[in-house]
Amino acid sequence: MRFLTAALCCAALPALADPLPQGEFMLGTYIWPDNVFARYVTLHVEGAALAVEISGGVALNIDECDTTGACIYAANVATATAILENDILRLSDVVIDTDTPLEAANSRPVREVYTDPVLNGLTGARLTSTDTGFTLSGTAGDWHFFETDAATRDVIRTYPLAFNVSITRMAGCEIRVLAPLFADPDPSEAEARFRLALRGFALGQAFHTELAALAPMFGEPNPDETPRIDVLRIATLLPSLLASMPEDRGDPAEAAWELFGDGEFADDRAGFDAILAEYGDTLEPLIELLQHVRANDVRPSAGAACTDPSFGFLDAP
Repeated sequence: MRFLTAALCCAALPALADPLPQGEFMLGTYIWPDNVFARYVTLHVEGAALAVEISGGVALNIDECDTTGACIYAANVATATAILENDILRLSDVVIDTDTPLEAANSRPVREVYTDPVLNGLTGARLTSTDTGFTLSGTAGDWHFFETDAATRDVIRTYPLAFNVSITRMAGCEIRVLAPLFADPDPSEAEARFRLALRGFALGQAFHTELAALAPMFGEPNPDETPRIDVLRIATLLPSLLASMPEDRGDPAEAAWELFGDGEFADDRAGFDAILAEYGDTLEPLIELLQHVRANDVRPSAGAACTDPSFGFLDAP
């Protein structure tokens, strides 16, 4: 069911208005109370059309995902027409999607937990452009939005999963530190390799997402997809496996094949090579990052990640 929220509509909008920043922008300010599952908020702006997306690194409908494989990681919870009037954000024609399959704590309605707080924070807020996006200042305080794209958004959502840190404890700093890093048009060599490594993590999570759809944790695997399921199970483990290869064994991919080719990989060299190809130029930097973390006995925490998301990798020789 979809309906118009009259309270958020502007009855008389001026004929001329300032253009909104265009593109997509992730909210880097943490806004969720303790009794709410933390999610990511992204604004998609095209012309005057605004869409509010809620997303997560884990499925929004985690119970259904684990049992049926019908996993949803992002959903638009509202759309609106948005304009700037003297730098004030005005919304009209607001439509709220009440069918969003997004699980909230304590079985509370999605609109109450996620949609209304976001819309209330947007409506009537003053927009100030920044080097990394914009800030909205209103009744909910200052909300800092960072310009991203789909690939960067995937990296950001994967980061806490990759290092097993809580997004609640991260409190948005993964957005505040990673979005500018990926937006830099002229990264250093170390930054470029770190960016590739994080894209490798995101690709590994994409393999995991595909695997969850074909072989749910608590459901029956799709029998028609058994070959792909086997490949995906290997794909999710491969970077860590290669990173654990001793240096004296030479090329890690060949070493891994020699050790595990007839076991974990069921003697499927073509499938093994296909996974390497899918990781592409992200694989070597990802292996280097994993080796750095192990060699330096890095124990990731939210505090350490917010201070240095690379855990010293950017400064490593």
